[in-house]
Amino acid sequence: MPSIDVPVTAIPIITIPIDTPIVESSSLEIPLISTSLCLPISTQPCETYSQTQEILSPSDLRQAAVLYTPTPVKMFKLEQMNKSQQSRFFINVGGTRFETSTFAIQSCPDSLLTEMIKEDSIVKPYLFDGRHTYFLDRDAKHFHLILNYLRNQAKIHSDMLPRDVRCLRELQVECNHYELRHLELAVQKKILDLQQLSLL
Repeated sequence: MPSIDVPVTAIPIITIPIDTPIVESSSLEIPLISTSLCLPISTQPCETYSQTQEILSPSDLRQAAVLYTPTPVKMFKLEQMNKSQQSRFFINVGGTRFETSTFAIQSCPDSLLTEMIKEDSIVKPYLFDGRHTYFLDRDAKHFHLILNYLRNQAKIHSDMLPRDVRCLRELQVECNHYELRHLELAVQKKILDLQQLSLL
């Protein structure tokens, strides 16, 4: 293959005299930040704040309370709270004391607990700290679930029940003793659901 001669062009070399002053570019200078940007927007005091703001007097508070009208739902809840407060008593379950009300217990009329607190019941309360108290020689482990069931007008969600089959069977025994049929059926259903899940 024949070779091709390419002419080489000489690159001129530019020399800068040593005495030539070097001019610094202004673009390399660090810009100064104005300190005025760091000042607050306004040094005037807030108009909505007053150090001499007056506190409402008791008469003003009473007047505001008179003007308040509770909704029907709130009124119903307030009536329930008043009934509970007027009928408080203690239940001593195996040495553990619970405080409840006749209003909550009577939410399940057919239960043994409702029969226990009736005026003509053969079970009579005793006084403890000046309050009527009933003693139940039972295990108190799950009694808080039973009370919550009664406090919610004999309603309970399955998620509120234990997820352990043994605990559910213990609760089932207590429900059967207190004759809480609806709660007992809910516990039985939860046991069946857990057993079916264990087979999957």
